[in-house]
Amino acid sequence: MPRNLDYAQAVEAYLRGNSLPRYMQRLSELDREYRALREALHAEHARLAEGCEGDEGRLAAAWEATVRGWRFDDLNSLVRQHNSYYPMEANLPMDPRTRDFVRVRGLSYRRLELTPEWVLEHFPELPPRAPREPV
Repeated sequence: MPRNLDYAQAVEAYLRGNSLPRYMQRLSELDREYRALREALHAEHARLAEGCEGDEGRLAAAWEATVRGWRFDDLNSLVRQHNSYYPMEANLPMDPRTRDFVRVRGLSYRRLELTPEWVLEHFPELPPRAPREPV
């Protein structure tokens, strides 16, 4: 039976401690993907804002249409992998009282999948407006 050398080398490197565990690699990928998505969303919002020339209603409609057409498949696939495999890969203990895995630094290990609704709720992160002077 022919051996897959890449797989054998990867397993050997892991066992020797030459590579990070898969859950750590995946968390790094998730963080990179999330940062890239945030940057792309901010850039797209700025581009739309420039094109709308201060018309907030037009900007809101354009932003919603843009976000509803945005694809989150790659990031959400990583999120699903993380949520499925992290507890076993990281050897998380179970909490017998809750029958769930223990929290990591007080938080659930689970990550949320991103949806257009989530983006519309959280982006753009604009500074609060200064109160208007009464006329």
